Amino acid sequence: MTAIWGLLLLGLLAFQINMIFFPKSGEEQPGLAVGLPVPDFTLKSIDGQSFQLNTVAKSKDVLLVFFSSTSQACRIEIGEINDYFKAQTNPAFSVLLISDESADKLADFQKESNLGIPILRDENGAVSGKYKVSEIPANFLVNKERGLTYYQMGSEGFNVYKVQALITTKGKKLELEEKPEAPKAPEQAPEPGKNQ
Repeated sequence: MTAIWGLLLLGLLAFQINMIFFPKSGEEQPGLAVGLPVPDFTLKSIDGQSFQLNTVAKSKDVLLVFFSSTSQACRIEIGEINDYFKAQTNPAFSVLLISDESADKLADFQKESNLGIPILRDENGAVSGKYKVSEIPANFLVNKERGLTYYQMGSEGFNVYKVQALITTKGKKLELEEKPEAPKAPEQAPEPGKNQ
């Protein structure tokens, strides 16, 4: 009996160690890797227009944003992106918003938020499944060759200007170069008898 209890405790301990130190990679990262091509797709917008990623990405890099209109984090992020696009005369990238919600619900959200960004319907979640979206908002920056430049699950740390910078630097790490200060010339003492 002691041996059985010992084996059960060892099994439980092994299970806990596995869960803590070896989390399943599919739960924490998308099934895509930076630098590799992303799956192509064709989805219709809520106004019936057809969008194919391959075609849209030919002209500009594309930010795919998987979202839900009921998520406050999604609403904040999409509002930030919308404000950015309203302020830009020639944005560095395009945006496609993707959701599996009903067309009516998405149309209400578009009107309420005054969005000029296309909202695509992923009716059965097939596209979000291909991109292995595990948390929303989920952001995928796709370059003109349909390669993944950047991805982020969740809204923490998202910044639309970071996306712009990633496009400008072609996805390379952003490093700020510190310039050493130029040595100052020594101050000269005023000549005696002159006003200061």
